[in-house]
Amino acid sequence: MWHYMYGSKYDTPFWEAAGKLKFEDSFFDSTLEYAKKHTIIDLIGNDPNNKKYSYGQQWGAFNFKNWYNGMTNE
Repeated sequence: MWHYMYGSKYDTPFWEAAGKLKFEDSFFDSTLEYAKKHTIIDLIGNDPNNKKYSYGQQWGAFNFKNWYNGMTNE
C-alpha cells in the first residue's frame, strides 16, 4: 500500500484513488526513519534488533533505504 501512495506516471482513476490512501504503522515508520539516517553500507546486515518488516520478514532497513533512494533520487 505504501508504494501505491506515490502514484504512477499513468493518469487513471486507479492511480488517483491510490494516491489518497492513508498508511499508518509505527514499526514501518521507525524502520524507514532508521534507514534514512544511515548509508547503504552501514545497513548491510545491520538492522536494529535484526527485525524485518512484512509477512515473511524479507524487508529490512537496507531494503527501505534502497526504495527511498530510488524514489527520492538521493
